[in-house]
Amino acid sequence: MNLDRRLLLLVKQYPFPFIASVVFGVLGGALLIGQAALLSSVISAVFLENAELSHILGSLGLFGVISVCRAVFSWASQSEANRGP
Repeated sequence: MNLDRRLLLLVKQYPFPFIASVVFGVLGGALLIGQAALLSSVISAVFLENAELSHILGSLGLFGVISVCRAVFSWASQSEANRGP
């Protein structure tokens, strides 16, 4: 793998946008895993345990909150990645 020296110089000149972009990306990935786990538990509850809507409403609300948070982290990661010179 070849890294361009100009890229490494940009990272040295502007470390905050790079670090922030990576951190927001990792947090977004963690939220994606949480979203998948929550969705699988909701699907399991509905199809295998015959849960009603009232029983999974809280989980669906949490799924919506996680979706919004993931969108915010994705936006933040992209905006930080576009910062710099």
